[in-house]
Amino acid sequence: MSLPAAGKDGAPFAFLKLPSLAPNAEGEYLADNGVDVEANHTASKTREAAYMAKAELAEHVRLCTFQLQEGDYASIDFRFEEFRRKKFLDFDMWKEEWENFLASTFFHAFMTQIGVLPRFARHLEESPGDEEVYLGAIVQFCRALQRYAVSVATHFPANCGPSVEKCSAMVQALQGELMQFDFRNGPLRRKYDQMKYMVKELEDLQYLLSFVDEKATTTTELEETAETQADAPTATAAGESQSPLTEGNREDFKLLQGYIEKYDLVRDEVIKKSRDITKAGKQSIYASLRGDLKDATKQIDKGHKVVTDMLANEIAAIPSMRSQPSFSMGIEELQEAFMVRSWLKKRKLERYEHARDDEYLGGVADFTGELQRWAVQEATKRRKKSIDEVLRCQTEISVFFMQLHPGKLSKKVGAIRSARQKAESLLFELNLQEYKKTPVHLDLAEPPVDGGGNLDE
Repeated sequence: MSLPAAGKDGAPFAFLKLPSLAPNAEGEYLADNGVDVEANHTASKTREAAYMAKAELAEHVRLCTFQLQEGDYASIDFRFEEFRRKKFLDFDMWKEEWENFLASTFFHAFMTQIGVLPRFARHLEESPGDEEVYLGAIVQFCRALQRYAVSVATHFPANCGPSVEKCSAMVQALQGELMQFDFRNGPLRRKYDQMKYMVKELEDLQYLLSFVDEKATTTTELEETAETQADAPTATAAGESQSPLTEGNREDFKLLQGYIEKYDLVRDEVIKKSRDITKAGKQSIYASLRGDLKDATKQIDKGHKVVTDMLANEIAAIPSMRSQPSFSMGIEELQEAFMVRSWLKKRKLERYEHARDDEYLGGVADFTGELQRWAVQEATKRRKKSIDEVLRCQTEISVFFMQLHPGKLSKKVGAIRSARQKAESLLFELNLQEYKKTPVHLDLAEPPVDGGGNLDE
């Protein structure tokens, strides 16, 4: 079936050709943005491999835990070095699995080396989370001791006293060390709060076991109990039991306490100063949209000064603070302000020098919303050329994000598409008004999928 003829003299029908909005190879607005698309794809593949390795470690931890519960200490293989050498351990998503893994190794060492707690070591190589992971593993280790004590009391109530006593002594000693820390609100604090319940459960268990009739113990059980008690810590001159922790363990806890205190102080300062960066970015955007580029530049310079000061002091002292969410959000807001100003001055989207790729992309995504607000201001003045530029810029940003694996920015992709659709609607209304004498406003909202009601009504 052929298309119907149309036009004068029977000229064949032809569809109108739309103006091209696709950006050129170099990019009209996002030129020299510094984002390596291939590196972004490589990072995405690495992240997928990390998820697979994470699942492998989680499965291995479950296997080790089962063997520990069954008392199979001889044949257990932690494959410790194999997992430690994996480069995926830099990802934060590994922390929980690695924490459980370390807790299992602590429990194995405690059961096979007569109550010895392994000393602190940097298992995660250059990861800044070693201290928190180690302390979290200590809490998980105490939970494992509490469960073990309940299990042996269930199956061997007559002669489990020394075993339960050793577990209780270790948990109480570790609680005493952790009480010296000033944990802030967060995951580590919530884990530490579980310690008091573990201590109470073990104390209640010892109280219940004190009612067990010692005459019910067999000869073999008595001999095993005597051997166990011989390995137990002897009493000090004051009549108190020695702590199951070694001097090396205590030195480790003091080292960890000093690091956590320093970390918290620097973190508080980073959060406080990051608010100044975010505030400067927001004020700069507000000034730019009002047309006051001089004040916008002043606010950007103010935020930039805070950033350089933090990089030279707090972040130089603890490099992991560079990934602090509050600081990263401040950089992202400053990047957005940088783009709004550069758009109004040069019609370019310049990159802030201290912004990482994820911060830069986040700033680009948020910039589309501010660009749409500026487009509305221009539309009220009937500046169709400005709206056309906005639509081209929004299109280039949309195409650019299509080439990436957005990762954490996936929620912002929808906002980018929505901003482009709004710019296109504005341009459509302005074009339509050229052929109308009265203002036109169209409601382009999508109709509901199911309007409800009855067709007979």
